[in-house]
Amino acid sequence: MTRLNLHDVASLGDTMMLWLMVPSITSIVVVAAFVIHHIRHHDGGKQVRHNADADAASSSHPSVTAAHSDHGFGHGLTLRDVANPTATIDFNSRLPIPIDTSLFTGFAYVLLRRPDGDAHWDPHFEGKQRTVWVMVQGTFKRAPQGTVYVCGELPRPMTLTFWSKTFVSMVVTTIKSLLGGSLHFSFGDDTELPHLSLPLYQSADTVIATPLDDVPPKLGTSAWREDPAARAERKRTPVGSECFRTDMVYSFQFHTMHVDLASWSLVNLPGVPNVRLTSLMGDMSLRLGVYEHVPDPVATDAMAHVTKHYCFSFDISSTLASPRPMSSLSATIPEDKLACRDAIEFEAWMWVETFDVPSERRPLSYLFRILQEDGTPKTIHVSSAAVASVLASHPGLLTRARLDHYAAIDDQLVEINRLLHVVSTTPHTSAAYDRLVDTLRPATSPSALLLPHGLPPKALGVNMWRWDLNVCMEGSGYRIVSDICLRQEYFVLTSASLLLYRTYASQPAVKVSVHDITDVVTRFVHDLHVVAVYTWTE
Repeated sequence: MTRLNLHDVASLGDTMMLWLMVPSITSIVVVAAFVIHHIRHHDGGKQVRHNADADAASSSHPSVTAAHSDHGFGHGLTLRDVANPTATIDFNSRLPIPIDTSLFTGFAYVLLRRPDGDAHWDPHFEGKQRTVWVMVQGTFKRAPQGTVYVCGELPRPMTLTFWSKTFVSMVVTTIKSLLGGSLHFSFGDDTELPHLSLPLYQSADTVIATPLDDVPPKLGTSAWREDPAARAERKRTPVGSECFRTDMVYSFQFHTMHVDLASWSLVNLPGVPNVRLTSLMGDMSLRLGVYEHVPDPVATDAMAHVTKHYCFSFDISSTLASPRPMSSLSATIPEDKLACRDAIEFEAWMWVETFDVPSERRPLSYLFRILQEDGTPKTIHVSSAAVASVLASHPGLLTRARLDHYAAIDDQLVEINRLLHVVSTTPHTSAAYDRLVDTLRPATSPSALLLPHGLPPKALGVNMWRWDLNVCMEGSGYRIVSDICLRQEYFVLTSASLLLYRTYASQPAVKVSVHDITDVVTRFVHDLHVVAVYTWTE
């Protein structure tokens, strides 16, 4: 399911914005990465205390033979069993990975589409778009007392700014409403890992239960077939009413086409360029697991997933995620301390690609969130020239938007945030400090806060054939290409489709059939009014 958010932002002008993302079990890592996209400075030393790890580590585990190495998958990737870290396991192994915890025993394969080919596993990927594929088969040692979840986790807690936490909380709330409230999310703390979880029974791509005296589907083959009627009934099962039994062999799998671990990137995102995972979570690894959660009736936070009993948890790391040598990215000031000395709290929230008609170029600008003296939040639009003026001692900032520079601009936004907050700690006599205050306290003229809007298609360089489109409504606006990138585009609503054109384009960057639209709701993010349009997609 794809969510399209059309934003009408009164404080930023009479504009329209659109936001595209894909939340689903097959892209759970994508959703988790999106949620933490604002988290660029993480706690590098503090490890989470986790009861479930201790529980799993205390279990007995069978030894794993050296055959599981298969000479290693390569590409800088490492696969580790969190419950049995001394075991030698790898992606695309010929033999399955043993699983043995206090809750579950069985075997698993963690399969990746190998860039340089894999004679053994390539036939299984043939005709499929998936890039990551996890297959598990085994039995429960005891009947789970709580709900069993599949999760994407990070190995240590994170710190968010006030603005990022507000924004991310809105994102998670919207995803929860999209998935019927079954999603569980946590930023993480001293007792709980950062995670995003969905109930396994309802969310897995395939679940097949086989009596112990019958033959289950063969693990490691692509011929698993779940009866369509049984699958539909499983998906409709109310969360908490499902039953996992000890006299059944459970075969389940989940996969995604949106993560390429070999390049450590998010890929195949509709309307979004490939995104490096290092830009989302720094040098942290990813964890993929399945656990049982039983609510603690005496817990302070009844919704927290503190007590977890794992079926398994696999830690995935890459040499591409090693800490960057750039000293500019090793921030020494925590993000939650980002404030000017005169009590202005701020954050560079998004970078914006607009279109300048006279020069026919796409200049960069920024949306800043500031906390006003009366305690109310406000979004302001700041030009790249104003930012460059404050950071005059740091030349070389990108000021124009090009598709092949998007990743660099994402990184630059993080660096700009860091440098501006360094400026905010300098003495009041500093010229850079004065320019920063002037930039974040612009004139009260309403025109100073407006994004360029109301431009006709020709002024944006958009060429389209109206005579065969049956146009119902059109106008210029802004699309959220990612959670930190806003792009000026021209929107056209026809009797058949919603079309979104980038500036100087003759073909739409996004095309959505009106028949796919399933719901429309309203949201309020900071001081921005949001209209969310939901559409089905494959």
